[in-house]
Amino acid sequence: MAGAPFFFWRGDPCPDEKGLFSMTRANFIQRLPIRWAILGATLATLLVSILVWTLGAYWYWQKFMWFSQEYRMMAQVRIVWTGEEPEGSNRDGLPVSSSFPEDAPLRVTALSTHGTTARIFDMNGRMLAQSANAAQVPEADLDHLHQVLSLPEDNRGRHLTYTQESSKGEVMILLMPIRQNGHDLGVLQFSSFRRQPRDFALRMLGYLALAASVALLVSGMGALWVARWLAVPIEQLHQATLKLQKGDLKARTGMSGTDSRNEVHQLSAAFDRMADSVEIALETQRRFVADASHELKTPLTAIGGMADMLKLGQDADKQRKAVDIISRETDRMSKLVSDLLTLSKAGQKPAEQTIEHLSLTQTLEETVDVLCTLHPQRKIEVEAEEDIYLMGNRDELTRLMRNLLDNAVAYTPTSAAIKASLRLEKEGVVLEVADEGPGIEARDLPHLFERFYRPDSSRARKTGGSGLGLAIVQSIAARHNGRVSVSSEVGKGSCFRVVFGGRQ
Repeated sequence: MAGAPFFFWRGDPCPDEKGLFSMTRANFIQRLPIRWAILGATLATLLVSILVWTLGAYWYWQKFMWFSQEYRMMAQVRIVWTGEEPEGSNRDGLPVSSSFPEDAPLRVTALSTHGTTARIFDMNGRMLAQSANAAQVPEADLDHLHQVLSLPEDNRGRHLTYTQESSKGEVMILLMPIRQNGHDLGVLQFSSFRRQPRDFALRMLGYLALAASVALLVSGMGALWVARWLAVPIEQLHQATLKLQKGDLKARTGMSGTDSRNEVHQLSAAFDRMADSVEIALETQRRFVADASHELKTPLTAIGGMADMLKLGQDADKQRKAVDIISRETDRMSKLVSDLLTLSKAGQKPAEQTIEHLSLTQTLEETVDVLCTLHPQRKIEVEAEEDIYLMGNRDELTRLMRNLLDNAVAYTPTSAAIKASLRLEKEGVVLEVADEGPGIEARDLPHLFERFYRPDSSRARKTGGSGLGLAIVQSIAARHNGRVSVSSEVGKGSCFRVVFGGRQ
């Protein structure tokens, strides 16, 4: 068991261990505040980039210094050996006169300077001459000599360069063949110390480290500012979400009016709009429940009172009157419950099995016939184009027309005219119900389609209205891809207009 940790860290982890590591890393990142996560990711990325750039620059600089010193050494050898500039000489090897190798000591002496040494070897690796300070540099071995001599003769710049440690530090050794009449006669070993490049490399690394530190500091400050700029709206969104979750419907991020393309700001603005919708919906629901409770309380109170009267055993007339009241209030309550159930479907599309290709013209005529039978003293005019069809639910569309016509009948005098029209226009199928009644006050028009709203509560209650009829009309119209509007003028009547955009 003691070896288990060794195999866990040194061996390949099993899939479960990989998953555990990924999960631990993910949990650690998720627990960090977003501003510190952004800052850490930015600095880590920058640090890796600086490290890669520094290593690349150092490698490139080392290569540059290598080739630079190699070129200087070759140029120095060419100038001293031949007396010519290196650009104008043949680089296949070092040419010599017929006096070679007798003049080898003079040549190595001419090449020897402070920091450089020279040796000349024959084809067998025997040293022919060396400079006075050559003892500071190791002799070239046979492998390197054979390697440079084996280079193709048509290779321009036949030479071999390598480094080796000496008693006084690292030296660069240059081997070049010596040629006469197209044949190799020996090899020149020319050496130069490399103490200065190494010192300069260390200084350069120090400068790069300093520059990297400054870059990290400046970038860290910039990343912290950016992280804060991104994190503040997210933190505000988080706080607003927690407040809304606890029931504070007024909680907002305060950025709903921000005109920004930043996704975080747009998300905060979308949250504020959603919170507004939730607050409006809940307020509407509270008002709806309160209004529904109030409307249901009235018939229940009447029914309870009449039931108590019946318990007292009153005379037959009073009992008959109590039963009539109970029946009427029961019907009223049943109608109210039915209306509430209809409104509960608001925002839903009709079920597919209830959709049919129906004639709106025929539906309107049938609805008007029923009303004329129920109210023979009323005259309802119908103007409908033939063959106007619509995909929809017959019962719901009949309910829509019936509510509009009932509303006109209930709120207009007997002598007032009522007109129902149906026609095709560019915007769709248009249904209008107009009357010559007393009209509606301008202040009431924006609220007509609200649930339980009545411009005149006393008259509405007298006619048996619950204040849900127009709300149901709007709900049914919306379920059939339609919209409803009203125009009215006091003393001249009203006109309700329904436009179905989904005609066929």
